[in-house]
Amino acid sequence: GSVDVARGAQGGLEIIHFCILDCLRRRLAGAECGSRVLQAALNIHCERVRASKHAARGARNLTELGGVEYLAALLNGAHTSGAKPIVAVVRGRQEFGPRALGRRSLLAVPDSVDARNRLNRLKRRQWYRPVAPMVAEEAMADAFGRSVPSPYMTMAPDVSPPIARAFPALAHLDGTARHQSVARRDDAWLHALLRAVGKRTGLAALINTSFNTRGKPI
Repeated sequence: GSVDVARGAQGGLEIIHFCILDCLRRRLAGAECGSRVLQAALNIHCERVRASKHAARGARNLTELGGVEYLAALLNGAHTSGAKPIVAVVRGRQEFGPRALGRRSLLAVPDSVDARNRLNRLKRRQWYRPVAPMVAEEAMADAFGRSVPSPYMTMAPDVSPPIARAFPALAHLDGTARHQSVARRDDAWLHALLRAVGKRTGLAALINTSFNTRGKPI
């Protein structure tokens, strides 16, 4: 079959954490972000954002906090008394098409069904709707039993049963996952984040859904 990469996605949104980061150059559209920052439970920004404006909002520099290592620890509950948050990421130019590929994304660690349920509640979607994983290139053999390159989420392989048990939010009800594979050459920052997450959870993967409101584009 074929995939229409230009159809829009729908959903609802509640911001939990907000990050403004750097940009890359694949399937991207629009101007660089950074001129506006939304208030959220925790604001983090990088050098491209004007620090003087965002210091007044309580934003902290992600690089100074520890970069992807800090963000991976945050996702795994290290800075939130063990509660694993959903993190909203906005960085650089946005994706073209319906798939959130880590530039306008809501991210979470996939080690509980509750993580998927929380994302679906935030998006006001049915409980059974899947949330797609992003998986580092090096972790695909563990996740799927083989390497399945899919940088634009066009494949849906079966998830390895041991991984499905350990990370139940990773797979859909039929045991498959429409994943985004991430190699360093695809997105160096996202790949580094997934590797940092993997050091803490045992799998270099996160679940991801689009950062948008119902009926609106990403």
